[in-house]
Amino acid sequence: MASESAANFPLCDAMYDNFYNLTWTYKLDSDIRWTYITIIDKKGNFAGPKINMTWIYPMKATPENVKKKISGKTKAAAWFVSNCNAKSGRQNVTKRIEKELKRYNLTVDIYGWCGKKKCPKDKFEECMYLLESEYYFYLAFENSICEDYVTEKILYPLQNYAVPIVFGGANYSRWHNYYEYVKTPPEHDVCKLCQILNEDPGQHSSYKHFRSWWNPDHPSLCTKGVGKFIAMRPNSDTLAEIEKK
Repeated sequence: MASESAANFPLCDAMYDNFYNLTWTYKLDSDIRWTYITIIDKKGNFAGPKINMTWIYPMKATPENVKKKISGKTKAAAWFVSNCNAKSGRQNVTKRIEKELKRYNLTVDIYGWCGKKKCPKDKFEECMYLLESEYYFYLAFENSICEDYVTEKILYPLQNYAVPIVFGGANYSRWHNYYEYVKTPPEHDVCKLCQILNEDPGQHSSYKHFRSWWNPDHPSLCTKGVGKFIAMRPNSDTLAEIEKK
């Protein structure tokens, strides 16, 4: 099972050509998908992420309790990070964002080894409370630019009433239905991104479309993938055959 990115753990050796008959990775075209995020519908059926993702429109309006939480926020953006030299170059993107935000007297508060603010990993819940109570946006920047590579980083803002600013190699519309502008920020779009951060975030369309995409009471779906793996035989043609059984 591969959960780390292909960039960090490349498998570039001819000896592995046609070596494996099944794949269990984060890639959406794997025989068995391993992912930090599973999207289910109201009936508890698997809905995504998947290559051809379909979302229901229009979405419901922002609930009043969410509006109340948002109204108490006072800071633009936060980032919790420990790897200061990631292959994705996210640290360079962050520096450009920081420089541009100074024009608006705004900052990105960086927690961890790569910034000036501290929030120890053993106090993770306290760190997330800071995000929930104080910050409008969160930098969900991946350490690698790889297809379909989306980690738990995107869950931090989604579970704490903040909007993720994403940086990675995935098509994020397969994981969430609202990424009109909070996408991977190339160099020429950093200025536009910072202009958005300078607006009244609580009134911006991103928050008007805010939705909670998790159900904390839902049982773990991990065993489903394990069951499929056990059920598969070397002569099984596709995973679809197993899912029909």
